[in-house]
Amino acid sequence: MKYISTIIIITLVVIFCMSSYLWVPQRKISNLEMRALSTFDTIFYQKTPDSVVYRKFFLERLEETLKDQFVFRDLIIKNLSDFRVKLANFYDSIQLYMHFYHIKKRISKVYSEYNNPKLEAFPEHQYKLTRLREFYLIENTDYICIFKKEPYNPSFLSAHVAQLQHIKELYPKIKIYSYFASPISRTPWFDSYLGIKVPDYFEQIAQALPDYITVKRLIYKDFEEYKDLFFASDHHLNHKGSYKMYRDIYDMISKDINLSTHKEPIKEWNFTDLFGVKFRGLEARRLKDKYAGWDEFIVFEYDLGNRQTAVLDLKTLKEIPATFTLFDKYKKGNMSFDRYYSHYNHFYGDALLENGDIAPEQEYAFIIRNRCNTGHNILFVSDSTGTPIKDVLGTHFDTLVYLDYNIISKIDIDYLIDKYKINIFLISGFGDTLIKDDYMFHFSDGFGAKENY
Repeated sequence: MKYISTIIIITLVVIFCMSSYLWVPQRKISNLEMRALSTFDTIFYQKTPDSVVYRKFFLERLEETLKDQFVFRDLIIKNLSDFRVKLANFYDSIQLYMHFYHIKKRISKVYSEYNNPKLEAFPEHQYKLTRLREFYLIENTDYICIFKKEPYNPSFLSAHVAQLQHIKELYPKIKIYSYFASPISRTPWFDSYLGIKVPDYFEQIAQALPDYITVKRLIYKDFEEYKDLFFASDHHLNHKGSYKMYRDIYDMISKDINLSTHKEPIKEWNFTDLFGVKFRGLEARRLKDKYAGWDEFIVFEYDLGNRQTAVLDLKTLKEIPATFTLFDKYKKGNMSFDRYYSHYNHFYGDALLENGDIAPEQEYAFIIRNRCNTGHNILFVSDSTGTPIKDVLGTHFDTLVYLDYNIISKIDIDYLIDKYKINIFLISGFGDTLIKDDYMFHFSDGFGAKENY
C-alpha cells in the first residue's frame, strides 16, 4: 500500500509540473533577474535576444526552456538566491579569516614599519561593513566597496620596475611620476572588521619604486569626504573626486616644472537634474535587484582653450581627428537611458570621429595638442580613473598622449616617447599598472617581453 501512495504522489507531482507548462502563460522577461527568458518557440529555432543563453542542441534548448518557464519560478529563484547569500556570508567569514591569516604570514612589512614612508598616511578611523554578496556596504549606506583578496605579486612588481628603469636608461632626462587613486578598500579603516592590520599596499609599491619616480596618492580625511569624492554605486571618482585628482597631479608635477595656472571648472552639468538620467555603476550592475542605490551623473566643464584633438590608430599609427568626451551629445539629452548604461566610461572614454563613429579609449591612444609652447610633452598612462582629467591636464602641455592601460602592450612605448618628444611620464590609477602582468609595456628593442618573466 505504501508503494501505491508513493506512486500516486509522484504521478500528481508530474501532472502538476506538466500542467504548469501547458496552462501558465510563458514569460519572456524576468524582472527579478533582469534578463530575457527562453520560451518554447526557441526549442526548434533560437532567434532570441543576446541575453538568452545560446544552445546548439535541441535537448539543451529544451532544458533551458523548462528551467525558465517553471511555475512559481521567481519565488524559488528568490529563496535560492537568499540561501546562497547566507551560505556565501558563512563561507566568506571563514575565507576572510584564512586569507588575512596567510597575508599576515606572507607580507613582511606594513606601513608603520617603514622608517621613511614615501606616501602621506590616511587619518586614523574605523568603520563598519555589511556584506552584500561579493561586495560590502559601508556604514549601512549605499556606498559599495570590494576587497581584493590577493596581495600583489612581488615578481610582477619587479618586472614593472625593471621596465621603468629601462625607460630611464633610454631617456635619462625624462621625469616619471606615479599617482594612486586610492579606493576606500585600500585604507586602514576596516582593520577592526577584518580582524587584522591590513598592509599598506600602495606604500609597499612606492617603496619598491626608484627614488627618481615621484609618488603621491589621493587622501581623504574620513568617510564623509570619501562620499563627496566617489560614486556610491561605482568604484570611480565622481566629478569632485576627479577634480581633486587633477589638482593633486598638477601640484606634484608643477613642483618640478613651470606649468600654466591650474584650471577651475567653469560650469557644472547635472544630467540627472536636466534629463533624469540615473547612473548605476559597475557594482550596481552586478548586484541588480539586491541593490537599490544610484548616483547623479554630474560633470565639470573647463575652458580647454584652442587645441587639436585626435586618436592614434595603434595598427596603422595614423592620427584621426576626433572630439573627446560626449559633451555635445549629452548637452542635447542625446544619451542612453538604459538602467545600467555605463555613462562614466562612455562619456569620458569615447571619442567621436568626424564620420560619427565612436573611438573608445581601449582601442586608440588619445592625442591633445595645445599652443602653449611650454616645451613639455606628457605621456599619461592610466586605468579608467584618468579619463575625466586627461582634457584639463592636457591644457598645461604642448602635447598630451593618453594611453589606457589595457592597450599599453599594443604599441612600442619608446615609439610614443620619440614621436611625441615626451619628457614627462605619468602612471596613474588604482595601482594595477604597476603590479599585474596583464599591463606590461612593449619596447621596440624587445626588452621586457612578457615571456621573459
